[in-house]
Amino acid sequence: MLVKITVENFKSFNNQAELTMISSSKIRKNNQHKTTIKKINLLKSAVIYDANESGKSNLIEILRFMKFCVTKQIPLGAKQMYGRNRIENIDKEAVFEVQITKNNKFYVYGFSVILNKKIIISEWHMNCFLVVMRKCFLKEKKASFQKKYTQIFLKK
Repeated sequence: MLVKITVENFKSFNNQAELTMISSSKIRKNNQHKTTIKKINLLKSAVIYDANESGKSNLIEILRFMKFCVTKQIPLGAKQMYGRNRIENIDKEAVFEVQITKNNKFYVYGFSVILNKKIIISEWHMNCFLVVMRKCFLKEKKASFQKKYTQIFLKK
């Protein structure tokens, strides 16, 4: 189940933007619209609406782009996919991250890339176990793909 998508410097997303399925505390009625996993309330579905040409389709393109990069390579057209709202974004890192849950566990996967040069800067994968100490183990791969393991603690 999708928990959150975060992106920065990709097509119409100049600054960091996110779509989160974490339920607001304002939703008190219609509990059938949300599910609870490890004390976190998640929406079962969401509707995205906005003005024409505001970036709704680019949200789908984020997932398509990430899938292509992970299963194949950085696509040839990536050189033109940077946040075109500002020319200085051409050599700025683009960041992609998804958070999902499966079998009552939370996972985070992301990578950063300079789209204009088609160079992956970093890649990360976190398995988050929400327990008393809220430990999260981070497995990070750098551009050289040398493995490095770091233990981090999430704040409550």
